[in-house]
Formats: sequence, C-alpha cells, structure tokens
Amino acid sequence: MTRAGWLFAVVAALAVASSAYLYRSNSQLQEELAKLEKAESESTVAEVSETEAPEVGSSGANTARNLLSRLGRPAGVDRPSLPEQKSETRQERRARRQSEIRDFLGRAPGETAEDYIARMKPIVEFGLKVPRQRLADARAEAERLAEVSDEQRAKLDEVFEDVYSEALELTNQAIDSGELSPYERNWSGAAQLVGGLGAVLDGAEQRIGGVLNPDQIRRIRDSGFEWGEYLGANAPWENLNPPPPPPGDDG
Repeated sequence: MTRAGWLFAVVAALAVASSAYLYRSNSQLQEELAKLEKAESESTVAEVSETEAPEVGSSGANTARNLLSRLGRPAGVDRPSLPEQKSETRQERRARRQSEIRDFLGRAPGETAEDYIARMKPIVEFGLKVPRQRLADARAEAERLAEVSDEQRAKLDEVFEDVYSEALELTNQAIDSGELSPYERNWSGAAQLVGGLGAVLDGAEQRIGGVLNPDQIRRIRDSGFEWGEYLGANAPWENLNPPPPPPGDDG
C-alpha cells in the first residue's frame, strides 16, 4: 500500500467523477440529437403525405423514388454537424484542459457554496457508485480468503473512518489555502498534498498491521486486493469544501 497507490486512487476517483459528468453531458446531447432527427423525419413524412400523394395512374416505383428523395433532405431544419477539428499545439491543448477543469471543478461567477455543492455532490456520488460497490465486493472476498473475523472487520472500519477524516481535512486545507485550485496549476501545492496523504496512508498501514496478522495480510495481498485503492474510492470526496469563488468574483 504505497503512496503512489494512494495518489492513483485519488486521481482515479476524480477521473471517475469527471467521466460521469462527461457521460451525462454526452447522453443529454445524444437525446437532443435523437429528438431533433425524429422531429425532422416526422415533419418530412407529413409534408410528403400532404403534397406528393400519388396521382392516378402513377407507378409505385416513381412514388417510392419521390418519397426517398424527400426523406433525404431536411425539412426546413439544418442537420446538426460536428465542428471542424483543427490541430492543437501542446500549449493550446494544456490551456484547453485547464479551462475544462476550471469550468467543471471551479465555481461559476456568482455561484454560492451551497449551489456548488448541490451541483457537484450528485455528480461525484454517481461517478463513485460503481467503483465503490466493486471494491466493497473485492474487500469482502479478500477478507473471506484471509478469514478476517467480524471483530477484526469492525476494527478495520474504525481505522478507515480515521483515515477518511484525516484525508478530507488535509484536502480541505489545501483547497481553502489555494494550494489545490481549479483555476490555476500549482504542482508544488499538489505535491505537498500528496505527501500529506501519503503519511496518512503510512499510518493506516501500520494500524492495519495491528489488526490483521502477517498471514492474513499476505493472503489479502496475494488476492490482488489493494487497500490504497479501496480507501481512495471510499473516502467521502463528495463532502469536500467547495473551492473559493473564481478570481475577481465576490461569490
């Protein structure tokens, strides 16, 4: 259970939350596109029915060709299309990604802390729901293989609650101080936070060693289960403090 493992878990948790946000946004766009195409098709069919009814003696083949020709053209509605893709320089790509992070994790101008929490908390919870369930199942299986008792499991849960509390306290301090900010890059601040979280993880590892015996620890490790990944996904990141208002905004 290394510091790198903890960092990976934290990044993975945020990545999952971001993916959930993008997935929801993409789903909404797909639904709007489907509605637009359906409305366009229905409008075209209705127009064909009213204006191009087959004349007496006209062939079915001609009528079918006329219908297909009309269905191939938008009925007064421009078909949506993707914008042309242009190549980006490395700096442009970094600037775009920073802008996306700012828009996703930062507060909008005038957005209150309460509004931010109401907007972000469901996204984070939704994004972490599946990995949390998957890791809960993996933990149960690993503990079964290691023959962890109910008493040991309860003691582990106590350790984890302390870990979550310390992790959130450190992260909130970094957010409040600006060391961890969605508005600008601060690698030194992020590195300090990772170091602090690593120390929390080291302490958790020692406490876990006081609950489980060496053979149980070995069995759990051999099962492929990673405590750092479990803790990183199950920490209540949805309860983090919101960032301060964007620069130049009173919030």
